[in-house]
Amino acid sequence: MKLIRWRPGAEDMFRGILDWENEGSRLFGVAPRGAEERSVWAPNVDVYEENGELVVRADVPGFKKDQVEIHVDDGILSVSGEKKDEKEEKGKNFYRTERSYGRFERRFELPAGTPEDKIKASLEEGVLTVRLPKAIEVKPDRKRITLT
Repeated sequence: MKLIRWRPGAEDMFRGILDWENEGSRLFGVAPRGAEERSVWAPNVDVYEENGELVVRADVPGFKKDQVEIHVDDGILSVSGEKKDEKEEKGKNFYRTERSYGRFERRFELPAGTPEDKIKASLEEGVLTVRLPKAIEVKPDRKRITLT
């Protein structure tokens, strides 16, 4: 193991350099380093157990039922959605148009033995709720093999 000398204030020096770089990027209209990772949107999700079911609740404000996809593939629950909006407003002395686009995807590994054919989902008032029955206990298939 290599020992490194601790220098008080070194962290502050590097933080100052990054702040200076981000401020310079802002002045020249360039996105700061790492901004593209921070701009990715993913809905807040709660996962909990209720009445013998596993419940996944996601906040998806403004999404309609036809804009959200839910599917199970090899024990992975995938929830994704895409929304495209365009608003146009015309007046006597102005014309305004706004476009917004949003896409998200969240994946959850299901417990072994989850009956995938009994999963139910609903979307009400911007909250997506997916209900999964509790996993059926899977017992390992153990066979004794005799030596010959």
